[in-house]
Amino acid sequence: MKVGGQWKAACPVMSLEQPSFAFANVVYETPAPYRNVAQAPGRDNTDTFAISSRVPSAMPAQLQASGVKATDKVERMIDDGSRGWHDWYRLNWGHSPLWAASTRKLRDAKWRGPDGATLRFGIKCQTDNTLVVQFNCNGWGAFAPGRPAVDCNAAKDLKGPPDWQGVSVSLNELIATDPKVTASLANWQSVTEFGICPSGETVRDGRKVKVNGRSWQGPREIRNLRWEGGEYSRQQTADSALSPQGHQKAFNDAIRKSLEQEKADLKAE
Repeated sequence: MKVGGQWKAACPVMSLEQPSFAFANVVYETPAPYRNVAQAPGRDNTDTFAISSRVPSAMPAQLQASGVKATDKVERMIDDGSRGWHDWYRLNWGHSPLWAASTRKLRDAKWRGPDGATLRFGIKCQTDNTLVVQFNCNGWGAFAPGRPAVDCNAAKDLKGPPDWQGVSVSLNELIATDPKVTASLANWQSVTEFGICPSGETVRDGRKVKVNGRSWQGPREIRNLRWEGGEYSRQQTADSALSPQGHQKAFNDAIRKSLEQEKADLKAE
């Protein structure tokens, strides 16, 4: 809400043992001369742009000294779908076989998966297709600094009737896309990002396998992304900062993935 010349918002916390961080995005309309600039294939102009604030922080001692109370609770419902893709970022949205949607909500202790839980959600698909579910582990904001980031994927078959259909993902279904990583994912606590896409890659018999999804028909809708079963244990936290080398590697990995998406986007033109 706006109070005088400032905007204020509630920020409930789950624990006084961890620091709190905040930032704001201010969205402006793009000036008219910049809305019709020639763009490279696969890129579009935008009617808005955002400027982000600095990131202030409050350490545990500051929170406690200020009388802050831990009032927030864990939730099994991650996204009921009522706000569309509000909590996701989307890539290649104009290409029906390559669109991708990802969210980082699973990294938040509020929505982190209980040990042994199954992730479930509903999705609509008008024709038979494949959905690759991807869990990026130990990525940005690494839970175990020094350990490499890894993607753990699974491919799900979808049937054509346009009604809502359920998708479920268990830990034992997920395989690291790096064939050198043979250990299975023990729990959900290292997940830093979750994404879905009709195309992607998995590993079969120790080799990477491309999953080439078909052109997606109909609207892209998701609902009731949630955890079922399992038990909550003490939540693992990112209690160490990335080293400069680790931060640079994470940055380079993100750039590499972005370039791979761009190449795939151009091929679909």
